[in-house]
Amino acid sequence: MSANAADRHTGSLPCPGGFVPDHLSLRWEDAYNQYVRTVALQASGPGEARVIAEASASVAAAWRAISDVAGLPWWGVTAVRSAAETFDEQAEQWRAFATYLAERPGGAR
Repeated sequence: MSANAADRHTGSLPCPGGFVPDHLSLRWEDAYNQYVRTVALQASGPGEARVIAEASASVAAAWRAISDVAGLPWWGVTAVRSAAETFDEQAEQWRAFATYLAERPGGAR
């Protein structure tokens, strides 16, 4: 068997109760709701930017966990992993912005 997780996904949907187990769905919902709340902060300092970065990373982690669900169709795995990568990139941009804000004169808080 291949070490590639995508190779485990057959296109069938054997997950009881739907595509994604409830605990992963709830994890994603919690992470995304936290992300929405943090983005509303409109980061003016490095602390807020770090919080937004952490929220983005949590959404990415939730997407990655969903992508590992056996039985998802290949195209679903690809879409979910793409979403995870997008939130990972966004988290990195927020981390870089936090560093910029912290390093500018008078910017640390």
